Amino acid sequence: MEKMIPDVLRENPCPVYCPVCQASINSNNTNGFTCLNGHQFDQAAEGFINLLGRRPRSLFKAQYFNTSRKLMATGFFVGLERKLLELLYAEYAVNDSLTILDAGTGEGMLFSNILLCMRWDQYRHQGIGIDHFMPAVKTAARHFEKALWLVADIQKIPLKSGSVDVVLNTLAPANYEEFLRILQPGGLLIKTIPGPEHLKELSVHKHIHGNDHTQELFRQYFGQLQQVRVRFQKELLEEEKDLVLNMPATAVQCEELELQQLSTITIDLIILCGRKAY
Repeated sequence: MEKMIPDVLRENPCPVYCPVCQASINSNNTNGFTCLNGHQFDQAAEGFINLLGRRPRSLFKAQYFNTSRKLMATGFFVGLERKLLELLYAEYAVNDSLTILDAGTGEGMLFSNILLCMRWDQYRHQGIGIDHFMPAVKTAARHFEKALWLVADIQKIPLKSGSVDVVLNTLAPANYEEFLRILQPGGLLIKTIPGPEHLKELSVHKHIHGNDHTQELFRQYFGQLQQVRVRFQKELLEEEKDLVLNMPATAVQCEELELQQLSTITIDLIILCGRKAY
């Protein structure tokens, strides 16, 4: 079966550049994508492109990303998804043509859901999801082929300066200098971090709160457009308890006995929104 070429790669000029020489990646053949200087990058059977060229060590196993996807499917983060959409709809009109990057996309389900909702609501957009962990990107590409999925490093994002309208950075490491570089003037960064009560019922809670430094660093680079808190109680289904136990944030610090006694858990997230100066 012929692999789908995401529309964003057909743009002229293409916003994606070669990580070796920074030349545009603008051609496709049966063997993959090639930059203007001849460096070639294969498109995997699932549709993603590996621009990293190596397999970095990761703190998280592939099964943890599959766990995150299953939790997303149960509605575990539906409150966050809705709020992110509200913020995007408040800032942009339906006829705006947007390029949206999800930096640290993981298994991509939250980003895919957002893109699908925007498509349903007639928004014009191109989606790019990047993560350094290949199994996660493979999962993302397998489930939503209309976005461009890249195995890449957010410390050196392979996108041209000023080529992105919106950067999403959800519960993932950030590189504000790179975000500023790739955003066009007036471009929007939406970063989500754990709130002070996130997963407060678990012993892991004490390891993940305390984001004053993160918020201050955000303001230094972007100024703060607004701050939104998403907090709700999630009733845990029996099948969700095992999934929560295997989340990346909890898997190494939470005992199964502690979790099995819970009937609800607190989701508490803070969304920071800022624009690049014109």
